[in-house]
Amino acid sequence: KIVEVKGSYDIHVWYAYNDHMKTTVISENVPYCIDVNLSKEDEHCLENSCRDILAKVEKQPTCLQCKINDAKNISVDVALSFIVNVIGEMKVHVKVEPVKRKQDDHVRDYRGKQTYDTFQERPSQSPFK
Repeated sequence: KIVEVKGSYDIHVWYAYNDHMKTTVISENVPYCIDVNLSKEDEHCLENSCRDILAKVEKQPTCLQCKINDAKNISVDVALSFIVNVIGEMKVHVKVEPVKRKQDDHVRDYRGKQTYDTFQERPSQSPFK
């Protein structure tokens, strides 16, 4: 599956001209639309329940290279990355097995007395109220 991430970021280029006597800043808003392939897909996820998608910027837009080309245009290479999580319902089967105890195993009740294979609860004397 592919998740489409849309957004935009601003680029500000500060440059000098006229033999470095004058400077100016150019600002431009750059929209993007990036297709992110999901690396893992859970086969237990119910088909219609995977509707919540969270996209988080892992790496903010970073300038890799900025140069002036032959046509006197400024060319900027930018890198950014995302983490995408798909949240949905899934079926989980849990097998519960009874605990096997040896005949000589024992436990202590809340008053410290030893009991064997049984636990007698006395609500009126319980430390938990």
